[in-house]
Amino acid sequence: MNEKRINEVIVGKHYRHFKGSVYEIVGSCIHSENLSEMVLYQKVLGAGESSGPSRGDGSKVKESVGTKDSFDSKVWARPKEMFFGWKVFEDGRPVRRFEPI
Repeated sequence: MNEKRINEVIVGKHYRHFKGSVYEIVGSCIHSENLSEMVLYQKVLGAGESSGPSRGDGSKVKESVGTKDSFDSKVWARPKEMFFGWKVFEDGRPVRRFEPI
C-alpha cells in the first residue's frame, strides 16, 4: 500500500492498534499550542473481542487503562505522525502503531 495513502486521515476508516483493539477515525483537528495535526479516533472493538492476535506475533496484551465503561466510549486524540508511526519493541522489532484494516 502506498505510504502516502496509509498516512491519510479518512473519517470512518478502521485501524487495528498494535495491542489488538480496533479504532475508527472520527475526525482530525489542529493542536492549539503547536499547530500540529491531530487524529481523533474512537474504539469500536476491544482486544478481548478481536479475532486476530493482539501484537501481531500471537502474544496477548491485557488492556490495563481504566475500565471498559470509562474509556471505550471516549474520543482520543493523537498527533498524526504518532498515529501513523511505528512502535519499536524491546527486541527491536518495529510494528505500525495503527494498521489499516
